[in-house]
Amino acid sequence: MDSILNIEVSCFANYDTPDNPKLVNLLAWLKSEKYRGQVEKIRSLTDKAERDRVKATLPAITPSGVFTYRSVKDLVKHTGFIQFDIDANGNESVGNFKELKAQLSKIKNVAYCGLSVSGTGFWGLIPIAYPEKHNQHHKSIEEAFRAFGITIDPAPKSVASLRGYSFDADAYFNHKALIFEHYYVPPAQWSTIFSPPTSANTEKIFETAGRMIEAAPDGQKWHQLSKASYLLGGYVGAGLVESNDALAFLKRKIERRKDVKSLALAYKTIEKSFAEGTKNPINTPR
Repeated sequence: MDSILNIEVSCFANYDTPDNPKLVNLLAWLKSEKYRGQVEKIRSLTDKAERDRVKATLPAITPSGVFTYRSVKDLVKHTGFIQFDIDANGNESVGNFKELKAQLSKIKNVAYCGLSVSGTGFWGLIPIAYPEKHNQHHKSIEEAFRAFGITIDPAPKSVASLRGYSFDADAYFNHKALIFEHYYVPPAQWSTIFSPPTSANTEKIFETAGRMIEAAPDGQKWHQLSKASYLLGGYVGAGLVESNDALAFLKRKIERRKDVKSLALAYKTIEKSFAEGTKNPINTPR
């Protein structure tokens, strides 16, 4: 089958065995019913300790890589995928949680989505553009879900993160999923990218932020908008720029771009990064 999921991943005998992995086809693994009985038993157990014990006996894969041993340093090849895990615990504010899979299936970057082993949460796979930026991609995915009020498990930020066998008769497959290009750039790095202007030159401050938004290529619009918002927030925090002027400027700049799919999400990005920037004032020569 012509599928983005038709690749090889490492498979381990169980959760506690980090060595002697075997190669398995990811698509075949996701469709397999071999351990369905064990999963259904786990879902019927009411004692958490017993559930965890049985769960640990299931075979497990590393969706993000092929390994000789399950550790980051023993990665042979990245698969180009990141997994996400959404548990009911920590997402109590999500209405109709049981229907969340149907909503996740509308995201064009989601290649797979199904029930977790417990049957109370969901997990899925997203193809990424830059495997060498695995952690940064995961951070960006975290932020994207957070913008919609969803908290995902931070564990898969490790390329060696396991995913135990699970079963979902109604799992979602998208064999032509779009590659996720966004990746997070830590705010600490932003100040090294731009030379701060003098306190008197507010025009140059706005000009710098405006260029960042206007010139951002596809795949970087979100992050450049975050950087520009954080930058102006820093100048507001330093008392060099008026808050209302800065926010209005940022929103006006993004509104002028014709390739923005969601202005509502863009506004949230502006406000969040701007607020973070105000907490870290940029010190410039007086």
